[in-house]
Amino acid sequence: MKNNSKILSVVALFAIGSLTLGAQTMYDALKYGDINYYGTARSMALGNAMTAVGGDLGSIVLNPAGSAVAGYSQFSVSQGVSTSTVGADYSPVAASDDFTSNMSSKKGRYIMPNVGVVINVPTPSSSTLKSYSMGFLISTTGRSLDRMSVTGRNDFTTMLGDMAYKAY
Repeated sequence: MKNNSKILSVVALFAIGSLTLGAQTMYDALKYGDINYYGTARSMALGNAMTAVGGDLGSIVLNPAGSAVAGYSQFSVSQGVSTSTVGADYSPVAASDDFTSNMSSKKGRYIMPNVGVVINVPTPSSSTLKSYSMGFLISTTGRSLDRMSVTGRNDFTTMLGDMAYKAY
């Protein structure tokens, strides 16, 4: 009987402790699961429609066979600037358009979207294979610059009052 009460108290402690746990929401999955391929200047100018064109280092990510179209070796370093602007408004009165607290955050940083090399190796003329290519590319697929925190004090309403207003 004494052993069962210990087990029950441990289970109750874990149950109460689990109330404060959190996990990723569907919005986090959308935010972190989005792939923003940057590419080289040529692939970005073509709207990343490099799957059929090829011949550029940026096509390795979208179509690895596209790098074999060019009959030459290449080395590429792409550079860029990434900017983000985030804003938030806060109204101390529920269901009011009187936003008295406005906050915004602007951030920018230098990025290097990709660095890579493709080596084209010609084969002997006696071979039916004309040449082969080997490529290596490090590419950026996402960034997170838009992190901001907003706080405020509301002396006029409660959270329950806001929920009741929205339910009405």
